[in-house]
Order: sequence, then structure tokens, then C-alpha cells
Amino acid sequence: MVISFNLNAQTAYELKAVASSHKMFQYFEDGQVKGPSAEIFNMLMEETSLKPTVAFYPWARALNKVLTQPNTLILSLTRTKQREDNFIWLIKVNESRRAFISLKSKPEHFVTTLVQAKGKLVAVTRDSYSYKSLIDKGFTESKNLYIVSNIDDAMILFKKGKVDLIYTDPKAIKNHYNDMGKNSNKIVNITLVPEAQRDIFIAINKKTDKHLVDRLQLAAKTVSQSSSYSEVLIKIKNNTDTSKFSILSQ
Repeated sequence: MVISFNLNAQTAYELKAVASSHKMFQYFEDGQVKGPSAEIFNMLMEETSLKPTVAFYPWARALNKVLTQPNTLILSLTRTKQREDNFIWLIKVNESRRAFISLKSKPEHFVTTLVQAKGKLVAVTRDSYSYKSLIDKGFTESKNLYIVSNIDDAMILFKKGKVDLIYTDPKAIKNHYNDMGKNSNKIVNITLVPEAQRDIFIAINKKTDKHLVDRLQLAAKTVSQSSSYSEVLIKIKNNTDTSKFSILSQ
């Protein structure tokens, strides 16, 4: 299902914005796009006076659209070495960590090494940074990966015991259980992968109209120097406590 809304304005350029629903970054609720990425996106659009339509898609489809369609922007994309030259990176909206998540009720699935993790069935989102990083570490779909469309599907499988682990940002798990009124620290074990930490940006297709890119980059520079932007990033950082996490050994 595709959800879209219009931010009500005429623009000189046909800027399109896409996103995948994720409670940590952006999500559609009560007719509005909410979340820290959406807050920064709104600052950027206010500075440019651009008011594009925002459309929500499954992750792989959203990524394909921003990769292939000029004048298309994505609200949150993990910045990696492999992606660096494929997009124009506008402004940081979040930080990303990755961890292997296991249920405390199933201690046999808790892992502290990569070798142990490769012996488990791991749920991971299709074509995501998580997926690509596990492939780079030698995981395969035929052996130890279970591919899902989004984190909600992964959680369903996880709770039913269909997969042993989820590989995702631990904030996603915390938010999931917070929404249920539960403390994730009492339910899951989190094994952090230190080298997987990355920044997340609003990014735009590399073949976007130059005048539009210039306008967005100038606005991004202004927003990044504002107190409102700093407050959003501080709020994100304060929402991430890694003191109770285990650390993965190679």
C-alpha cells in the first residue's frame, strides 16, 4: 500500500519525496508524517518554500525510486561507502546502529560472536543497509538469512519463533516494545556490532535538476546551523542508551 499526502504549495520544480515507514525515522499517522527525519525534512522544505508530495512505499521500492528517478528525495538513507557516489547527500537526520536481537526467553539464541550468529536464522529487511552488511560478512539467503519487507514482519516471525535473531537498529526494537507499553530490556538481548554504526541522511537522486540541488543544499546548510536542528539531533542521541548492550566479537 502506498500512502501519500501533499504539503499544499506550488513549486517551480517537481520535487518528489519518498520514504519507508519506520517509527525511528518517519511514519504516517493521523494524516501527518511524524518522526525525527520528518521534523528535519519539514525544516528543509520550509527553508526552500518547496512543498512536495511525500509517498510511503516498502523499503526496496522507495530506494529504487530515489535511485532511478531524478528530482526524487528520500527522507532517510544510511550513508555508506558503497552508496556514496550514487546520491547527493543533503543533511543528517539520524544515527544508525546495528545489533543482533534475541529473546531472553530463548537463551540458546543469544550470540556474542559472528560465528555464532552465522549458525542462526536471522531476519533482515530486503535491500537494506542491514541486509547488505550481513551479505558482506558472509551470510546468505540460502543458509542463514530470512528476508522480510519491514521490521514489523520481522517482529512477527521473531515472536513466533520462526527466526532466531533480528538484525536491525536496536532503537527499532525499543520503539516496538515501548508502543506496547513494555520494557524491551526485560524481553530481548542486544548484541551490538560496533563497526556497523553509520549516519543517516536525507538524500536526493544524483541526476536531479542542478538549480533544485543548489536550492536544497543552501537550505540544508542553513538548517544544519539552526538551534531547532541541533535540538532534534540531541533528542535522538539521548534516546539511545547502549550501556546494557553486549558487544559482538569477531
